[in-house]
Amino acid sequence: MSGLINSVGSRSGVLGTTELDYEEGTWTPGPSCYTGGLIDATVTTHVGNYTKIGNMVTVNCNINISELGGQGSSYTYVSGLPFETSATRNGTGAVGSNTCFTTTVIPTCFVGTSSRVYFLPNTNTATTASLVWCNGDLSFSLTYGI
Repeated sequence: MSGLINSVGSRSGVLGTTELDYEEGTWTPGPSCYTGGLIDATVTTHVGNYTKIGNMVTVNCNINISELGGQGSSYTYVSGLPFETSATRNGTGAVGSNTCFTTTVIPTCFVGTSSRVYFLPNTNTATTASLVWCNGDLSFSLTYGI
């Protein structure tokens, strides 16, 4: 049974329910620095996929930097998320592979201001500002609110 009566009802088969806002797509991650923006590099892979359900978005990302030319300074991050983050629904995720920072990164990342994905160095005292891009691979997955 479709749940539709004269085109009124729910396609889920349960009357009185609403359909989920669901979307899948791709996005282009950009390795960046707070001062200077996108890094100057040959990025052989920078692929992102996302799934949006209601006001929550899950993203996956793979980046390969094969030749680093230069970069700005201060906070390193990935830009280009497919949707702006909510001020009250930031998100966190896990790093799967990381060889593209000069400092070891603990396996977590988070969405900060301006829809940027930040990574945490593997020390108790360092800040995200101590990370520096280098040749290598990075993959992560995270969920955030919009």
